[in-house]
Amino acid sequence: MEHVGKVAVGGQAAKPRLTSLRKILEQTPDRPLPRQSSLPSPPPMTIHDFWANVVRNYTLVHRTMPGFLFHKIRDGGVPSVLRRVVWTAMAGITPEYANEMANIYSRLEVGGIGGWEKDIGRDLHRTWPDVEMFKEQGGEGQRGLRGVLGGYSVWDNHVGYCQG
Repeated sequence: MEHVGKVAVGGQAAKPRLTSLRKILEQTPDRPLPRQSSLPSPPPMTIHDFWANVVRNYTLVHRTMPGFLFHKIRDGGVPSVLRRVVWTAMAGITPEYANEMANIYSRLEVGGIGGWEKDIGRDLHRTWPDVEMFKEQGGEGQRGLRGVLGGYSVWDNHVGYCQG
C-alpha cells in the first residue's frame, strides 16, 4: 500500500501538503485539474451577514474594519429589524449586565427611589429654574429629571442622592 503525499509525524499521518495533492491530481490524467478561474468564488457577504458578524463579535469587526463599519452606520444605518441586537452588542451589554439593570429597575418599581423621594422633590424646582423644560411644576421635564435622579440613587446606593 502506497501513502502518497502523507508524512508520518510522531507515529501519526500528517495532512498532505498542497504540492503533494497537486502531484496526485496530475497523476490521474482522466480527471484534468480545473483552471483556477473555474473554481467557484465564495458567496458575497450580504448586509445581514455583516450585521450578524457585528453582533457575534463587535470588537473584532471594529478592530479589523472600522472604516467600513463607520460607513455602514452612517450611510445605510442599522436595519430596523436588527437595531436592538446590534446596538446592544456595540454597547457591550452582556446578559449579566442586562440582568443587573433589570434588577435595579425592579427595585425602582417596587421600592421607589430608596428614601430620597422628599429630598429630590424638594430640589426639583430649584434645578435649572431658567430652563424652559424644567419650569413647569410637575411637568414632563421635572418628571424625567426625578426619574434620572431617582434611578441614579438606586443604582449607586453608596452615593444615593445629593444636591449639587
